[in-house]
Amino acid sequence: MASVKPSRASSSLGQGESSRLNQALVKEAKVANFAGSYLSSRLRGGYFGVQAQPTQGNDVAILESLLWEQVEKIKNEGYGAKWGLNK
Repeated sequence: MASVKPSRASSSLGQGESSRLNQALVKEAKVANFAGSYLSSRLRGGYFGVQAQPTQGNDVAILESLLWEQVEKIKNEGYGAKWGLNK
């Protein structure tokens, strides 16, 4: 399993047009109107979240499955050269 820093995961996974979630769910699979992630860090904890809105007529279960697939890819493979973050 790759080492994943929350701030880097949030950036790669769901911030901006080139993020993994936007590319995979909005542009490629066309199952979401938008997809993203956010990080809220606190002195003693915090949270990391992901969100997506399904396009009309698409099954939420499919969207959720594809969303988790991207989370697992970062968890298992790291950020990848494609995303310019394995430096």
